[in-house]
Amino acid sequence: CNGLGGYSSLSAVFSTPRTDQGLLIASLQARGQRINFVHRLKERLLIGEEAVDLSTQQFTDGTKPETGYRWLNRFAWESGPMWIYRVGGVRVQRSCAMVYGENTVAVVYRMENLTDRPSVLEITPFFKFAPKESVLRVRKHMCMGNGYISCEGHKVYVRTTGDLEAIEPMWQMLAYPEDAKDGRESGGLTGACCRIRCTVPENSNKEFELVFSTIDQHRSGAQILRQQEVRMEQLLTGSDLEDPVAQQ
Repeated sequence: CNGLGGYSSLSAVFSTPRTDQGLLIASLQARGQRINFVHRLKERLLIGEEAVDLSTQQFTDGTKPETGYRWLNRFAWESGPMWIYRVGGVRVQRSCAMVYGENTVAVVYRMENLTDRPSVLEITPFFKFAPKESVLRVRKHMCMGNGYISCEGHKVYVRTTGDLEAIEPMWQMLAYPEDAKDGRESGGLTGACCRIRCTVPENSNKEFELVFSTIDQHRSGAQILRQQEVRMEQLLTGSDLEDPVAQQ
């Protein structure tokens, strides 16, 4: 939560099981106007000629489910969420944080490649550009500009230390199994028009990041993670709570 009414909310396996979940749901003008900008990230790890999904997601259009949870070695929450995946000799750590007081979210990846082949992490952000609680039924026209994606008067800035490229628009029909339990619609559309790639040579380490924001800000993902860590430490120190359960 960013203190404005915006938030970042995904499952513990980094999936999107509800229409009102997403990586960046921004609060615009007032708390009641919340827009789902970045709905999910499709993550694909290539090791030589082999490819596996690290993302997890179900679909309603016959698309084969992404089952990245099979490679999930650890999930933890300290000052924010952190996931560790292990595929063969490749280790991928993902950490996320929001900027308090801003509609900005960072995703930082730390990759360790102990194989004798290059590894590539390929990330495709899927956008929604719709009110947080709505189900998207009609494809929208999204346009990639110089460092941003725009759609119907809205704009989300994308900063990355990976290689960002435009792609032909692609659409997915996501399944919302948690909504279906409540009698709500069981699926909705989300679209992509760009892709980010990071290559890690054999026997080496690399860190790279993605930052999505409704403003053209210039903090790095590492700075955003550290800012959240400091804020959580300050909240804990100022609470005057000594019991470990109460602190948690």
